[in-house]
Amino acid sequence: MLELVKKAAAGTYHPKSFDEEDDLQALLFLCLGGAQVADVAHCILGTPSVLTIRRRTIVPQLLSSPSYLTYYKIEHNIAACLEGVLEILGASM
Repeated sequence: MLELVKKAAAGTYHPKSFDEEDDLQALLFLCLGGAQVADVAHCILGTPSVLTIRRRTIVPQLLSSPSYLTYYKIEHNIAACLEGVLEILGASM
């Protein structure tokens, strides 16, 4: 670790920048296999770590209900699911 700090100070160390494909591959490992599988993929394949994926991935938060859904919760869940699509289309709810 100290060696990496020295390289960073000297300007010879550059952290790896992940592209979208790396992020999606790590997200797939995380969703299908869980955090342990994603950690193994991080060590073996060099994909982003679990913490990085959780920080960089935007997953809408859906509201659940133990009984009947209210109008507010249904409206919130629809808006959360369509938020990214609406941004692409340039529309608003």
